[in-house]
Amino acid sequence: MSASEATYAHDERSPSTVVDIPSFIAYLKQERDEIVIPLRDGKNDTGCSKDSEEFQKVQTARSNRLKDHLDMLKTPHVNHKVLTKEAALANTLEIICTAPVFKDTDCRIAAQELQQRYAREYFGAGEAVTLGPSKGEPKCRKYFHNGLTPGKTWRKTETDPASHQAVKAGAHGLTQGGIYGHPLSGAYSVTLRFSKSKLNHDDGTKILYGTRGGRKARDPTSLPAPNRETLSLRASIRTMIPVRVLRFTPAGGKRGQYGPAEGWRYDGLYKVTAVETAANKHGGLFEQFTLERLPLEDNKGWSLADCYRGEKSSEEDARKQTKEELETDKEVADAQAERQFFNITVNQAGGESGHAQSAPSDVPAETTEQESDQGSEEGYEESDSDESADDAGDH
Repeated sequence: MSASEATYAHDERSPSTVVDIPSFIAYLKQERDEIVIPLRDGKNDTGCSKDSEEFQKVQTARSNRLKDHLDMLKTPHVNHKVLTKEAALANTLEIICTAPVFKDTDCRIAAQELQQRYAREYFGAGEAVTLGPSKGEPKCRKYFHNGLTPGKTWRKTETDPASHQAVKAGAHGLTQGGIYGHPLSGAYSVTLRFSKSKLNHDDGTKILYGTRGGRKARDPTSLPAPNRETLSLRASIRTMIPVRVLRFTPAGGKRGQYGPAEGWRYDGLYKVTAVETAANKHGGLFEQFTLERLPLEDNKGWSLADCYRGEKSSEEDARKQTKEELETDKEVADAQAERQFFNITVNQAGGESGHAQSAPSDVPAETTEQESDQGSEEGYEESDSDESADDAGDH
């Protein structure tokens, strides 16, 4: 049985349930007491001898749980203060690094690497996490729709750029675009725009999303050092909490195949399903994540084609409420539904919330017009050939 097949009882915490520091600490204590210490001591509560097949099955299950545990610990970065403060984490790593039973094992190597990693940079794992939307002033540090309806578009005004309006609405947390998230619970939102860069590939309902640093990478043998953005998307795979996706077109910039004519547009919830290693034009390695759009019922009945047109399909007779009704009268009901969706998803390891929709047939094909080199009001560089531009510009 592989580590990915390790099982957890219904009352136990699994890696997918770790979304903030309190749940992280509870999970650490559970795995230390129920897995690490029993493995160290060779605990036998099967009633059979240690040479028996039954005991060996128990030890194998514990070993798989430990591998799951150590794999999970590679994702969230916690600073040295948390390492020294939380005995469960420090004890776990110390036991694995010193107990004879773990000598010459992959677990010891992983624990030693983690001890070194946790002594380094802090990526904000202690920030508060809010799972669902609520009444009141929208905040970007909330998951799910956050009171927004897919298709919502913000355009530049005399006083506010479109990106600032999107941030004020709680759709995204960065006016310059890119990835906004929490290194333990996952990304809140990501943005996309047209680019000639090969870091991203946008098929509408399925996106291949490259992370910051990917364009400049030159090392063909190892990935760039992990950063907050990378950790957030990796955490989204583990927790299975969906991510808001926004597409935008800068003023004077070229419109992508699925992008708005201008401004920023919220295109609904996507699930981060996988990560792979890819190579840029220099041969440098970077991480590329797969995002798949959730089905209609999880996107308030709005397809991607509806978002593109700015209105729901006429055949959606069962959902005749206007956008205003969806954002006000139904906000509480939506919040409850989204929280229920989260509870189901994070407690079913590997569970699927639905298959991805097919690409909208009425979205025009991408043109081959030369992309403008003019920077936008948000401060992006439109030229992909400018190696000094920040990779977030491709997002």
